[in-house]
Amino acid sequence: QLILNQAQYHVAHKFKPSSGSDNKKDEDHEDADDVMSYPCAIAVPAPYCNDQSIEALLDATGNTGVVFQRSVCALAGALIPTGNQEKPNLILAHIQKALQEQQQAFQKEKVKNPDATFDDNMLLLLAGVTKDTAECTAIQISSMQESMASCLFGNFQVMCSVSYRHETPESILHKCITELFENLDAVAPEAASPLGFVTYGTTAEQKNIQAKWEKLQKGLEDWENVPHLPTRPDCVAIGTGIMGAVSHGRLSTFVEIPGKKKPKAQLAIRVQNVAPVAVGVTFNYNGGQKDKWTPIKTIFDFDRRVPAGPYAIDLSAAECAIHRKGEAANMSEEDFLKAVKDKEAAKYIPEREQAALNLRVQIVQKFTRDGEWIKIGDVMSPLAVVEKDESKTACERVVLELSLGISGLITNALVGDRVSVVQATKSARISAIQWYLGIAFAILFFGGFLVKSYWEEHVFERDTRRLLAYYKHVIPGSMSDGDLQNARYLVWKYRNKKAKLWKSLEKKYGEPVLLEHEWEDADRASGENSEGGDDHEDLDKEPSESSSEEQDL
Repeated sequence: QLILNQAQYHVAHKFKPSSGSDNKKDEDHEDADDVMSYPCAIAVPAPYCNDQSIEALLDATGNTGVVFQRSVCALAGALIPTGNQEKPNLILAHIQKALQEQQQAFQKEKVKNPDATFDDNMLLLLAGVTKDTAECTAIQISSMQESMASCLFGNFQVMCSVSYRHETPESILHKCITELFENLDAVAPEAASPLGFVTYGTTAEQKNIQAKWEKLQKGLEDWENVPHLPTRPDCVAIGTGIMGAVSHGRLSTFVEIPGKKKPKAQLAIRVQNVAPVAVGVTFNYNGGQKDKWTPIKTIFDFDRRVPAGPYAIDLSAAECAIHRKGEAANMSEEDFLKAVKDKEAAKYIPEREQAALNLRVQIVQKFTRDGEWIKIGDVMSPLAVVEKDESKTACERVVLELSLGISGLITNALVGDRVSVVQATKSARISAIQWYLGIAFAILFFGGFLVKSYWEEHVFERDTRRLLAYYKHVIPGSMSDGDLQNARYLVWKYRNKKAKLWKSLEKKYGEPVLLEHEWEDADRASGENSEGGDDHEDLDKEPSESSSEEQDL
């Protein structure tokens, strides 16, 4: 932190105009706020892009600094024009030559295929060493911006990164380069052949890297003719300054958006990083006993595109109870889910509480591919809530979310209501009761409509038959006798006043309206007298205006 503050002081002192005071103390005195207003940009080697190192750097800068991978900063500094035509930038000259060749090939292809599009992606390999680290990175650049000399290419897409810590980093360069060749073929098999092998660092370091590269590249297929491209010793520092200016919006470009009048500002360099580290978790269902930790589960592996996450891990007391007994190892997924469902019953509350209080989770991180897993932060008890009286309450379930930042910083969060096991069981029981009551209400509600509809249809058909039977016995042979449509119409018309219908018929024809099955008894009682039904309606009679309802009868 002291070194960073000194750097800020010297920058502020250099750019602050002199006050012209004769008092040397007044001239040397710098306002603290003015000094701290100059943010820090830091280039970090890939092995140190981990949670511990990045968190320490951010604390040292008061969370105002920006951190970048050293290889990205080196590439940004390596692509700066020299401004001297006698000593041009060899890397830019090589890239320009490659672009011209691609343009010529594209013109020939466009003749054959008018719909062809120009692909300006170019892959560069970068290698550098520090006192105790060696790193090799493959970065694809594109989107040339000729109007911006400090940011000639707008897109930096990191494809793969291999890094190690070692007392003599030059001795493991061959391992870094070989693994970069293998991993790049795995993560980006469609990538074109590298345009060049760029080295950065001091002159002596670059010469050592060049010697290792020339010996090794002969055995790497498709990389035998990749040229070595050295850079200035201060290209990392220059690139860090550029990336810092970009991150604070001091270097930006404008892009036209279809349908909008005003162009939109965007960063002059857009970097897509990959994770130079791996992140994992391990669980302990026995209160943190040393020999009870589960094998580490990798959440974010090397070369994962970052930022990544949040990755959600569901934790429940029922699952912990099964794992605590060691029963999950011999279960299929279907059997495990069934066992979890059974464990959620009320009789297993004490067992779930004990399992929840004994759950421990440890986040770990691996800095190098052959390194060991390093513990990050303290051991967590996500299913235990500490109350005000320092007692612990067991939670039924919670979700642990893990995220990995661009520079390797890990963030975690516990998502959920974190209700107690007892309360969760009561809530589940109440929810089940409400669900069954809802089903019963739906059945009664919609079933009532069905029953009502059935009964109304039954009554309608019964009354229709009753009316037809009445006409058959009272006025046989008339137009109403056997007229089903007329009968159905009358029953529908008097559906809410059936008593009035039967009374009107009885008044008009002088016969009571019996039920359909009662006519047999009436006929049997009256003997063989069938002449009583000879009365017919006078169809020629003019209808009376005062008896409109009787017209239908």
